[in-house]
Parts: sequence; structure tokens; C-alpha cells
Amino acid sequence: MTRAVHQNTKAQKILILAAIPHGLRLDREIREIEDAILRATRRDLFEIRIRTAVRPADIRRAIAEERPSIVHFCGHGLEDGSLLLEDDGGNNKPVSPSGLASVFKLHADYVNCVLLNACYSKKTVEAIVQHIDYVIGMNQGITDQAAIAFSQGFYDALGYEIQNIKNIYDRAFEEGIVAIHLENILETNTPIFKSKNNREQSRKWSIEESVTFFTSRFAKAFPGVRGLKLFESPTEAVKRLAKLLEEPLVFQNSPLIWWFRGVRNYHITNFKILKNDTVLLNDFEEFKINKIAAFRSMVNYRCFVYVETKAMKPIGLYTWSPEEIQYAQKNLGYSREEYGIYEGKYLITREEYDDRACMINDEFRNLEDSKTEFRSRYLTPYNFMGRETSLALYKLPSN
Repeated sequence: MTRAVHQNTKAQKILILAAIPHGLRLDREIREIEDAILRATRRDLFEIRIRTAVRPADIRRAIAEERPSIVHFCGHGLEDGSLLLEDDGGNNKPVSPSGLASVFKLHADYVNCVLLNACYSKKTVEAIVQHIDYVIGMNQGITDQAAIAFSQGFYDALGYEIQNIKNIYDRAFEEGIVAIHLENILETNTPIFKSKNNREQSRKWSIEESVTFFTSRFAKAFPGVRGLKLFESPTEAVKRLAKLLEEPLVFQNSPLIWWFRGVRNYHITNFKILKNDTVLLNDFEEFKINKIAAFRSMVNYRCFVYVETKAMKPIGLYTWSPEEIQYAQKNLGYSREEYGIYEGKYLITREEYDDRACMINDEFRNLEDSKTEFRSRYLTPYNFMGRETSLALYKLPSN
């Protein structure tokens, strides 16, 4: 099966190899990988190839035929480090770490990264990394939920446009760990990352680092604040947020501030003021600030910043009735619209943004990525609370 994502002659291939699906949610894992790439702002750079029910010979042939940059294996792993494939009769067929390493040795000139999303794959990681620059695996058993969350985070990060990232695979690994952490799954120490320079990373989420960072930023943005203080001027609120979220926000490839709303969550990597009361978060989320409240107790880990936003006006490309906005707010908690900006002045619909083409002044135009921005704005209030490693929604006090 083949699925191309905005085909491009320079696109990197991601080869997904799925084996022994019995009892595993491999279909969901594959779908989440595809969705992550499709959502990505850099999706033109990737092309997905999928092979299922793979046998040992299928792996060898698939890598040779596809010449991928990334090879992703999802399936079962055994405690001795072997990966479980199928034989010609559909029976279980263990393949040793040295056997898999010998395959990748032949393809080291174009395979950059191997991700073994399978239990007990550490020995295979250690064998393959002798030939491939970056290899990721699991040092023990891992649940379906954690494996899928890690895949989501990893491929989300590959599609981000993040500045000053020296190693995108290291950064993607970090994102996978964070995705597990945000699901409250106690398996953040299971994934491991190894590179040919023998640098292994088994990430432990450091609350201490993020608390220190956020407390320091809070003190600079809200000097002298103890207890709760309300800032009701939108202009001052934006000024305070700009200080809180000034660069840098990413350290050692890890963002330390996140926001949540229900199942939605996202880290904060940059902040920009659009108007005296309007800001841009992560290059695409528009918020019209109404007021903020800052709270600091006598202990560092109890610092919070509550943000209340106003509803923004529709951009005019869509027709929204009051009933539709109210319906969305009632069922989702908010109403928003997505659109694009081309060359800094032409507004385009989300559908045109996805199609990478539009009509401007009665002329067909192909949208160049470097000249096209994606935006999301909220047509109803959208309130959130900021703190270290996370941002979650809360409602400001009315007085």
C-alpha cells in the first residue's frame, strides 16, 4: 500500500513495516503516523510507504526497493531482543538482532533513522546503531497506548518548523516521550535513543528543571507578585505575557511550557504580538487577550498564570450564523475557524491552504510554502492557565 503526502521530488520516505498484528492496534498506529504527517506544516517533505504482514525477506526487499530515510517497525518483540515476523505459512518467525543489523548494514548510505516500536528491542537497537546514525527502540515491554502515543509525538515533531534544532530525530524522540507523559502513562523511561557516537538517551521527565525555569520567568514577568493579582488592561496583559514567553522557550530540544484543553495539548515554542491586545502563539494560534491573573504562593511549584480571551471576529471567508457558533461552543467548548495568509496579505480558506493552490485576482496561484502561513482564530472566548511543562484551561474569577 502506498500513500504519498504532497509528493515532492525531495520528499523523504518513511517506510512502515508492520508484522504480526494479532492483539496489537497496528492499524491505529499507522493511521496516527499518517495523520501526524498530514497535519504537519512541512508535510511536503515526507512520503509514506507501508508494508504489512512482513516476512524476513519482505523487510530486505522493501528497504532495497523504497530506499527510505526512516524505517519504522511496529509489532511484537521478544525478551531476547528478537523481533517477531511471519514465515511463508503465516506462523511466527523470530529474527535475531544480528540478522536485522546485517540488513541495515547494506542500506546505511540512505537510511538515517530506524524506529523499533516493539517490546524489548534494546538489543536490536544496539546492533543496528553500528551501521545507522540514529536508532530508537524500547528497553522493556510497552503497552499499545504508550507505543501509539510515542509514534504520534515523534512524527508530529518531524513536521514542526522549529528553529535552531541541530538533530531533528533527537527532537522527535523528546516529543514522543512528552506525548507519553501527557497521557499519564507511566512508561516514559521505556523508549531509548542511540546514535552512532554511542550517546544513549533514556529520558526521565524533569519536573525540577521546568519548575525552576517557569518560576524564574514568572518572577521577571510579575515582579513582586505574591498571592493572586489581576491585570485587567489587555495591553498590560499582553506585555506581561510577552515577558513570560520571551525567547528562548526551548532548551536542549525540549520546550518547558505547554497548554492543554481537554484532549488538546501543545507546547509553546514562540510568542508574537500582532496588536496591542492580540497575540500569536506557535506561529498559528491567534488569541485576543482580555485580562490575565497571576498567582504565586510561597513555594515555587505553585505559580500559575490565568489568561482570559475575547471572541474574535470571523475573517470573512466563511459564513457563520450565530446558531452555528453557539452550537460549536456548546458541544466543543469553543468555536474557531482556520485559514491561511499568502504573501502576508491574501486571505485563503483552509481548503485552499491544504490544496496548496488558490485564485487571486482571477488568476490561479500555486501557494509557495515560504510565503504561506496557517492561522487559527477563536470566535468564542478561549481561556487557559499557564505553568511549567503544561498549560491547562481555567476560568478567571469574575471580579
